[in-house]
Amino acid sequence: MNWIVCVWLLAALPQEPKSPAEALLDKMEDAQVGDTDLSEIRSWRYSGIVEFAGMAGLEGRIFEVYERPLKAYSRIELPTGTMEDGTDGEVCWEKNELQGVMIHEGSPAALKLRGYRSMMMRPWKESWKGAKLLGEVELDGRPHYKLQLTPHVGDPDTVWVDQETYLPSRTELIVDSAPEPGMRVTVQITYGDWKKIDGIQYYTRRRIKVGAVEMIQRYEKIETNVEIEDGQLALPEQVKQELERSKQKDGNGDG
Repeated sequence: MNWIVCVWLLAALPQEPKSPAEALLDKMEDAQVGDTDLSEIRSWRYSGIVEFAGMAGLEGRIFEVYERPLKAYSRIELPTGTMEDGTDGEVCWEKNELQGVMIHEGSPAALKLRGYRSMMMRPWKESWKGAKLLGEVELDGRPHYKLQLTPHVGDPDTVWVDQETYLPSRTELIVDSAPEPGMRVTVQITYGDWKKIDGIQYYTRRRIKVGAVEMIQRYEKIETNVEIEDGQLALPEQVKQELERSKQKDGNGDG
């Protein structure tokens, strides 16, 4: 049979209807991306300021770069030290003065990757395998849809989508990569100050709340198709050393 006929027959088959939640996620993506052809964007750079609510003087800078298909690097510079994380497309890592170098796997890595994909406007199906509409609620005086998103790995995420703009207003995540083994916390992320840049809607203010700690990030500049410095998205030397130590440990049968 001619392959063109096969494709035509496949397209003619009845398609399984989208659930209300899936239809809402499609609308959310359309609201953010519009008519922009994302395939023409190869890289992003975000820069701005970061501060911690209620902690006078604890302010600094934030810098993030992303490159298709899925490479990322993020750095937060504070008076108390620097926090960095990223991925080369295979390894998810994080390092800071307090905890040293961490290599993320399983659910923590999957959660990190979902965050990176969102900064690159990747299709929602790359991060979640299903979605459920939990209902219509009010958030900050505005009507919202409340959705539960099931990722390919890890606990479900909860997302609030504005009924008028179809832009996300809040996300809640379950994180189990805390310093104490077995400790699980809820992370609440609130988005605001949306701005259209080159046809795409970006939030320029993000509030991340973990327990009593509240970090506010304000992006002053968002650029696309930027030149990324050589090696900036590569694994840092400390991360490579940690990976080598892990391989040696596994090879010796420890752990």
